[in-house]
Amino acid sequence: PKRLLLEVPDGHIELAQKWRHVTASEGRHGCKHLKKHNLYHRILSVDRAEQVRGQAGRSKLWMSTEELASVSQMYSHIEFSLNINPASVKEEEAKAGQEVEHWHALATPEQRSTPLRQMQDSVGTKYSGAQASWGGSLQSDPTAQHNSMFNLNIPQQVSNIGWNWDYDANTTRNPQFKYLFPGGVGWMRLYQPYLKAHFRLNMTFKSHIDGIMTAPHVNVTAALKGYADFNADVATAVNFQTDQSASVLDNILAELPFLGLQNLTKDEMFMNPVTFYFGGTPFTVKPGFSCQLKAYHIGLLKGSLRVGLSTKLLLLGVMNFDTDLGIMNNLSAKAVDVQFTPPTWMLFTNHFEMGMMLQPTMWLSGSFGSMKDMEMGFALRPFFNISIVQKNALNGVATNELAVYPWRVVGLPAGKNYVVKIGANGQYKMTSNQMSTGVCEYADNIEDFTFGMVDQTSLIGAPIEVSILENGQDPPVATTTATCTAVVNGECSPGIVIASMQVEGKTVEVHMSVVWEENALSVLENKIKSISLQFPSITISSTALTTAFAAKGAVDNAQLVFSRNGRSYAVPLMPKMKTTQFLESAVVIELGPLF
Repeated sequence: PKRLLLEVPDGHIELAQKWRHVTASEGRHGCKHLKKHNLYHRILSVDRAEQVRGQAGRSKLWMSTEELASVSQMYSHIEFSLNINPASVKEEEAKAGQEVEHWHALATPEQRSTPLRQMQDSVGTKYSGAQASWGGSLQSDPTAQHNSMFNLNIPQQVSNIGWNWDYDANTTRNPQFKYLFPGGVGWMRLYQPYLKAHFRLNMTFKSHIDGIMTAPHVNVTAALKGYADFNADVATAVNFQTDQSASVLDNILAELPFLGLQNLTKDEMFMNPVTFYFGGTPFTVKPGFSCQLKAYHIGLLKGSLRVGLSTKLLLLGVMNFDTDLGIMNNLSAKAVDVQFTPPTWMLFTNHFEMGMMLQPTMWLSGSFGSMKDMEMGFALRPFFNISIVQKNALNGVATNELAVYPWRVVGLPAGKNYVVKIGANGQYKMTSNQMSTGVCEYADNIEDFTFGMVDQTSLIGAPIEVSILENGQDPPVATTTATCTAVVNGECSPGIVIASMQVEGKTVEVHMSVVWEENALSVLENKIKSISLQFPSITISSTALTTAFAAKGAVDNAQLVFSRNGRSYAVPLMPKMKTTQFLESAVVIELGPLF
């Protein structure tokens, strides 16, 4: 459209001859082609004025105009500043003995005279090209109830930034998490973690454009100054269960939820539009954010870590962005009242490498220059890489984890309890105490039977000491040694290492599995199976049994007896398909986890 019709007070008719632009926000202009957009027009001429019928003191103005795409076509120079200075910042700085000249240098005399308990926030704007200036202050919203430094109604005690702090209970929570990631699983527990921060923010924005066909010169300067009280005692464990993996995490916090933030995805998420008013001129932008994480790892790792830190931080950060010079920033922090618990860790790995790259992208959607609905964005690519190498792996000798697991003993006297004791690589491990029925089976925790890292030359031919203790008490009733003669696919050959000895004049055999692998526990875990038995159909092939079961009531007491390792399991039988030649049983025998 090249013409506008305005209804104005009669006193504005003479002033309209000096007007250069007409602006209106989305809710005021009513132009159908500018839905969700502000109106910007340059006045070419005021054509005529006419009295509004029935309304004294009101007139209509017809104007010839040129529609503009954005506010940058109206003003060649724009400058605005934002200062947010919660009173709590000044009080915390005073407690910490910190100087506050920075605030006094920025504040006006009127602001300096404001009582300390009152929160100070102000906005100022300057622009040229229309020979006008404007300034003002942020007004409090009487309906706002959120705990934020931007809420001017709340008391000083909660005008801050907090994480994991329950304001109602005035205490913290102890969150714990289990997180899955490509190739492994991890756990984290935080003990009384919290962050209470008080910040002041000062920001200045300047933009100058020489011509509509040239890029604007933009300068943004922001200063963040404040105080933070931080406490964290973190315990974590991680287990990488595959040799290598690589993945792209589109939704980072679905995998790592412990930050307590909303989900960050690779898809652009735009916030609600934000509108600034330069005097009576609206300026609307829509900020957005997207994020993606790429990660990989090589090698196996299992370990745990605990570390604690409690401190109070005095922070001062300055960021400057200039379209000619780029971005420059500086952040300084002074920690006081530091209480640090040195990290304690335990790692099991031969060689492990992990890399991670974060891909955050920030966007602004709006009208820039003569273009509408444009998007501007800038991206960061922070990354890190970590490698862990076992010290003795550098000399060229291959070392792996050794595990020796005794799972069965055959030939022991029945009715007594026995424990098997294993000695290897200078370490000794014992099984639980089990009663013998002629055979003892053990289903102990596999993690209790690792014997550290050894190289292959130290394993081949080395004696593995095996002892049998009655009721787990010394001296042993018998002792012998077994050896690993060769390693095939990470297991000692033969597959079952047997240690033979004499107990009360009878030959007793201890059956063991010896594994020499980078992750020996995973190999042993794969050998454990849970066994269940059921007999859904039994065919009687014996003519004598078929004749015997044909007698009335003969099948009612029929049982199938299954014997294993000195134990017997009996299940009742019943006819199947109304014939005694086919029997069945609905009983399930649970043998439990077996090696």
